[in-house]
Amino acid sequence: METWAEVPVAVLRTVAGLLNVDSMQQARLVCRAWKEPASLAVHTLRPRITGSLGLQWHNLPLLSKAFPACRVLDLRSYKVPQDSGQHLQDTAFTQIHLSNVEAGPDHKRAFQDLHDYIACASTHKPCLYFEVDIHMIHQYGLLGSTDELFTDELCLKLLQFPESACITKLNVGSMPVPITGRGLAIIAHLTALTELTLICHQDIDDVHLELLSSLTNLTELKIGPLKHCSSEGLMSTFPHLGHLQKLSMTDAVGVSDDCLAHVSAALSDNLQALSLANCPQLTDECIPCLGMPHLSSLFFSNNAQISLQGVEDLIAQSTVLQDLDFRGCACLTVRDRMKVQQRMLARVYTRQFNAYDQL
Repeated sequence: METWAEVPVAVLRTVAGLLNVDSMQQARLVCRAWKEPASLAVHTLRPRITGSLGLQWHNLPLLSKAFPACRVLDLRSYKVPQDSGQHLQDTAFTQIHLSNVEAGPDHKRAFQDLHDYIACASTHKPCLYFEVDIHMIHQYGLLGSTDELFTDELCLKLLQFPESACITKLNVGSMPVPITGRGLAIIAHLTALTELTLICHQDIDDVHLELLSSLTNLTELKIGPLKHCSSEGLMSTFPHLGHLQKLSMTDAVGVSDDCLAHVSAALSDNLQALSLANCPQLTDECIPCLGMPHLSSLFFSNNAQISLQGVEDLIAQSTVLQDLDFRGCACLTVRDRMKVQQRMLARVYTRQFNAYDQL
């Protein structure tokens, strides 16, 4: 092999499959022999559609032709015009990722624009499948919120998307929103959800929480307040959510040691991050159930009955724990917190040193 152009195609495809997007673009420009293998390694396309350096919507067929193996088109960073859906007709894309992030504060209008785009695209290419992310992060100015709050009415609009569209992420921000049990029942029908962030004005009770047990595809859940949820309600809901990797429950006063042990056993195979702030019933007796094999982040603040010995036992039994927040635990003094933080830092540095030493 005398030149780079003579590298076998199979090798080029394998190497290209390991590159990030920017490196992939550089590889395509090396020579003509590299262009096709690098293009065939692209399976998800995140193009620059607008701007002086970007493509226009009508050039999507040319983009698809340049990356013939690509079947997924990621447009979550764009506000998609309704009529641009017609340009998907002569492409090889089968799956489109959409979001309302760039649509502005008028959520009703944003939902309608996404609905119209999906309807237009499906008319010109019926076999398309759409994944939609809904983010409603409220912006606050001098006069308060500048956005429309997420309500039961907006929840209902989520069910009005065409059948070819599935909502996979729903994030309504960290501020409380006026959703009632009716809105939660609607959200429970979005069975394709993988991420849900929802803080309500009203306390969620056992009946409303159990509605969410149908969302079996969830990998991330942040929900609250749960002041009216009992241990029985929590134990009957979370065994159905075994794919959860991140779980945050605010004001879950019903979480007892036995309840946490039951929930941890159901989620131990996948759970990586857990937030249990303001859970007054928890004591040191819950520490053994927190030694889950993949739990690397634990937010454990404002739990008054957790002692220094309990925190030290937790650090000793968990080999993967890297991030531990226990601020506000009344039994811990400032010196205790500093001592634990030093142990956690020493663990992180030791792990990084061992990883570097193995290179």
